[in-house]
Amino acid sequence: MSPHEGGQQPTISILIPTKGGGDLLYVLQTISTQELIEGDEVLIIGDGPQPTVAEQVNALGPPFRYAHTDTPTGDYGHSQLNYGLTLARGEYIMGTDDDDGYLPRAIESVRAALVENPGKPHLFKF
Repeated sequence: MSPHEGGQQPTISILIPTKGGGDLLYVLQTISTQELIEGDEVLIIGDGPQPTVAEQVNALGPPFRYAHTDTPTGDYGHSQLNYGLTLARGEYIMGTDDDDGYLPRAIESVRAALVENPGKPHLFKF
């Protein structure tokens, strides 16, 4: 029996690397309107410490979490995504830039595809 048969829904970790750009709040707002389930998480990973971003994310509370690399890397989020992979707890990982946004029901659509095709690698382009 697949782990997603019988109504169990797969959990998703959304990783967002950031330098603290002005569009970050937009992507967080579009994620907050999604149908998230218990076990989903949104990890915002700063390129070095980002005190303002940390405050904004901490004010949102779960499922939003903030982390950061020790020093800025300037490598367009690659180090932050790699670091986020070590922190993620979801069964599936999604990467999102800090200047993107989600259309209504986007996560719901992704989760439905994961349920329909359990255990297979998935690549989604938004």
